[in-house]
Amino acid sequence: ENREYINEIDGWSNKKFLEKADFTVQGKITNCALILMGKREAKQFLKDSGAFEILWELRGEDDSLISYERFYPPFLLSVGEVGKRIRNVKYLYPTSDLINLEFLKYDDKTIIEALSNCIAHQDYFWNDRGIVVYEKPDILIFENYGNFFEGKPEEYALGNKKAQKYNFAKIKNE
Repeated sequence: ENREYINEIDGWSNKKFLEKADFTVQGKITNCALILMGKREAKQFLKDSGAFEILWELRGEDDSLISYERFYPPFLLSVGEVGKRIRNVKYLYPTSDLINLEFLKYDDKTIIEALSNCIAHQDYFWNDRGIVVYEKPDILIFENYGNFFEGKPEEYALGNKKAQKYNFAKIKNE
């Protein structure tokens, strides 16, 4: 734990707190802060509004579009809203005459992790489209314009590598 500032925080001005939390740089609010915590109206300050949205699509067996919804910053709140749209049904698995096991189709933490990774690894300079979550009858697909720009996904999954920077670091105030 980083307790370096624990005794000082109460005395900080709002400006110093925002700077220390990396929500501002040289007194200006960062795009990262706007994306994660800004009001929906703040997206007008971002370079291209299309890249700063999450699109959820419900698809049928034949891949036909059944429903969709768009979500906008603040993405910290949008993650939960997207999660509520996903049809995460409960299954019963009989183990004996007396006991049934209940489990969800998808693990909620896994959905949150996948969507959070899409947000963190999105390359917002593409200015093309945002994150898309396709919900099909038997699978969830998370897409973004981004990648693991340091190594391969397997290295992270096996714990052999930890990112030194994120795509958010590439976002600049203009």
